[in-house]
Amino acid sequence: MKNQKDSEKEIVNVGVDKIEVSDIVMLQATINYTIIYMNNGKQYLSAKTIKSYETLCKKESFLRIHRSYIINSEYLTDYSFVNSYVILSNTMKASISRRCRNQFKMYYVQRKKRMATQK
Repeated sequence: MKNQKDSEKEIVNVGVDKIEVSDIVMLQATINYTIIYMNNGKQYLSAKTIKSYETLCKKESFLRIHRSYIINSEYLTDYSFVNSYVILSNTMKASISRRCRNQFKMYYVQRKKRMATQK
């Protein structure tokens, strides 16, 4: 018997593997391919473009911070205001584009406030 939570989880097919969307840390575009970084350290190479994953990721807590990067905000650990990049839980860095900086700064400040009030 399946749990209700199991049926609600988003699953993506990458080749022959099935991965949960909530386990994705970051998506990185390379030409017409997408590298998918997982929270367990695995990487998958998908023949789809990053744009095809963008609509799927809007349902979850993903942010498009650059033309080449979509990050999962659940795995966001730090943000460098000076150098304009994010640090994710798997110690990866992703740069934030010039046009996304202001919007991301507002998101990050609100997130910090929410986390401070929850403690």
